[in-house]
Amino acid sequence: MLVLNRHKYEQIQIGDDIVVVYLGTNRHGRAAIGVQAPKEIPVTRMAQPFRPRGPRAELTEPPPDL
Repeated sequence: MLVLNRHKYEQIQIGDDIVVVYLGTNRHGRAAIGVQAPKEIPVTRMAQPFRPRGPRAELTEPPPDL
């Protein structure tokens, strides 16, 4: 997993067609992001957050396959 720090309104380009924008944090302290992608590419919000397990798991384990 690639982890990046972004400032408000900074973008991340994925391939030629996908852009992720950090929009800031909402009043509940959660990150707000925007995703631009072609209509033929599904963008799905995951219902459960990824939670690494074990010591230093966040550095060694990839996200689970769903």
